[in-house]
Amino acid sequence: MKRLLVSSILLTAVAVNPVHAQVNTQRGSVLGGLAGAAAGAAIGEHNDKPVVGALIGGAVGLATGAALGNARDRQVAETRAWQYQQQQAQYQQQQIQLSRTVTPQDVITMSRSGLSDTVIINHIQTNGVRYDLQVADVITLHENGVSQNVISAMQNARGRSSMTATSVPVYQSAPPVITSPPVVVEQYVVPSYYHPAPRPYYVPRYHHHHHHSSGMHFSFGR
Repeated sequence: MKRLLVSSILLTAVAVNPVHAQVNTQRGSVLGGLAGAAAGAAIGEHNDKPVVGALIGGAVGLATGAALGNARDRQVAETRAWQYQQQQAQYQQQQIQLSRTVTPQDVITMSRSGLSDTVIINHIQTNGVRYDLQVADVITLHENGVSQNVISAMQNARGRSSMTATSVPVYQSAPPVITSPPVVVEQYVVPSYYHPAPRPYYVPRYHHHHHHSSGMHFSFGR
């Protein structure tokens, strides 16, 4: 009978929680259903109705466990959504800052446009460079008429405001926060009736005595 009740609770929990159900909701419904069924069976046994008690307790436990598990799932989902939004905002900010950095081609274009070295250097110091200059970059800048002062400014700016491009934001799930769900304890008081123990009482026993009649006997002699 107990195996049948446990199987019924498990089947009910699976039916309530489909395949895409959240983990904590399903786990809470199963554990709550089993605990409720066990408690209900123990209570119903006092009334000679363990099956009814197990079914009622299992239903109540399943609903309570599912509600607690669902609340935990919502909390986890909200935490992950908030963290994802923060990472998206950080990624967008990095992309904006990266788009402002100066490349060797930008410096060549400004130099060919006739801008002074002071203006180009100020622009480099304000926005930084896209990446550290390699030997080929230095040669290309020199061959395109960029002055030594501007090239030196680009080399000195690498440690202050250069940034490494980030292709896509990397999402990392938040570490699980282990919290103990509230435990609902329902106490059922089974009325007990006091039956006083039988008190001993004594029945007097009467003893019947045979009394011999006494009399005076006279004898007369001749």
